[in-house]
Amino acid sequence: AWSRGNPFNNTAHCAGVPSVPLKVAVPVAGQREFFGDMANESCFSEAIAGFADMGAQVIEVDIEPLLQAARLLYEGPWVAERYLVLEHDIDRLRDSMDDTVRSIVEAGAELRSVDAWRAFYFVQESRRVSEQIFEESDVLMLPTAPTTYRIDALLEDPVALNSRMGYYTNFMNLHDLCGVAVPVGFNASNRPFGVTLVAPACHDQKVLALAEKWQSSRPLPLGATGKIKNLPSPSMAPCADQI
Repeated sequence: AWSRGNPFNNTAHCAGVPSVPLKVAVPVAGQREFFGDMANESCFSEAIAGFADMGAQVIEVDIEPLLQAARLLYEGPWVAERYLVLEHDIDRLRDSMDDTVRSIVEAGAELRSVDAWRAFYFVQESRRVSEQIFEESDVLMLPTAPTTYRIDALLEDPVALNSRMGYYTNFMNLHDLCGVAVPVGFNASNRPFGVTLVAPACHDQKVLALAEKWQSSRPLPLGATGKIKNLPSPSMAPCADQI
């Protein structure tokens, strides 16, 4: 019931990099949160400079309404949807469920309709903000995760730390967006860092082509092998209306 058709300009027939000059939106400097991870902050600046070197025009935008919407994913009425999916099985699965997951899901049964509609209205308002961003740019580039944590730290505080790692992506489903994560490299602490290229729904071919262009411009090692794979530059998109 929730499916929809895929437009022709988002099919493989139209795959390729748009021919028009690329405009990449990034958060304004004051909204670039890395929770003290200066190594990742430096990598994000490197990614911005890298897209500029490829000829992209970098535009700073206000993403605060998007970040506010992201908090609703675990604190708002969408938790009730998770409960709905498991409603008939939650008692049977109770003992086998992760304690943190179960506590989040079970809270969904207590949410009120008025709270849901208040959140729906807020998300609709923040969607208008994201629509404005994509009227002015082709993609929004964000850190895939502001920082990373060791497993023992996550087990001590799973909700807060997992929410931090989803800081820049938790709003995407609520705003009906698509995206692809691409590697940037290793930070000064030798931990991998990447960015996510975000666009409206049904713009998958565009973000995939830009991801391909990015990776072909920055040969990176294939995991722990240390081997470099040089990728060919992607072709131009044959569909004029891909943007």
